[in-house]
Amino acid sequence: PFAAAALAPAAGLAAFAARDARFVLPLAALVAFLLAAQLPMAIAMSRRAGPSMLAFVPLGAVRAAWRAAGLVHGVIDRALGRGAIARKERVR
Repeated sequence: PFAAAALAPAAGLAAFAARDARFVLPLAALVAFLLAAQLPMAIAMSRRAGPSMLAFVPLGAVRAAWRAAGLVHGVIDRALGRGAIARKERVR
């Protein structure tokens, strides 16, 4: 499941960057920052539970990317007035 969850955003970013080379550096920086943001927690967990907890770094980055996608989806749904948080019309 982890590999499958990582492939969709990675394939999307690669396809996006392949269309225009100007996006390669910003997307690489985004991925690097997502990975770096996971390091403090991964280091703290590896001190308590061992070096196997360093696997949290890529897992946390994939989780952060999917959380961001969900946030964007929710904002768009709210702006368009659709989805689970849309106001329902009252039936009389």
